[in-house]
Amino acid sequence: MFKIALIILISTASLNAGINFGKNYDFTQNKELNLEKTTLDEALKKFGKPVERHHIKTSKGDYVFLRYYMSDIKFRSGKSRVTQLQFKNGVLFSYFYGSNYNKDNSDFDYKKSKTIKVGDNIRDVVKNVGRPTGKGVCPLNTGKFAGFCQKGKYTYVWIYLKNFGLKDKASVANIFLVGVDKNYNVLEVKREKRDIDFMKGF
Repeated sequence: MFKIALIILISTASLNAGINFGKNYDFTQNKELNLEKTTLDEALKKFGKPVERHHIKTSKGDYVFLRYYMSDIKFRSGKSRVTQLQFKNGVLFSYFYGSNYNKDNSDFDYKKSKTIKVGDNIRDVVKNVGRPTGKGVCPLNTGKFAGFCQKGKYTYVWIYLKNFGLKDKASVANIFLVGVDKNYNVLEVKREKRDIDFMKGF
């Protein structure tokens, strides 16, 4: 299974020029996504032309990867939005999104995520941790998340970037993954709190 890393390259020229990086898009459309229902054509109508698009054919299916992102780097504020969509045979297979803008902040209760255990129901997880900002069919096959939840039905994802790596060399991120079975009970949990090197991606 292929792996696609989230890679954001920030050029020195862009920083010195003081311009926005990426492309503005309707971030609110993330909440309208439906796993295994939203089609590639529907997503393109909702979000517009992506900053990045990759098409990979494998023995397990035809995959299209879209990525949207924007950052307010002209003020070096470290504010950003990012959305990653993956389609298998034209239908949404996984999605992740995050923002550290005040009006659509994707922060979650990382401290409470440490209390989540195998056997908990996803409803209780969401109640304690907050709304997830991603979901995928198990097992995940995207970037460093690839291989998570081998025996489950779905993976729920929470991602929050504390900054965009503009003030520092790397971005600080809180990451929480929960794999569930067909009854939406937790099978597997993974959490990370680490720096992300944007030259290498997630």
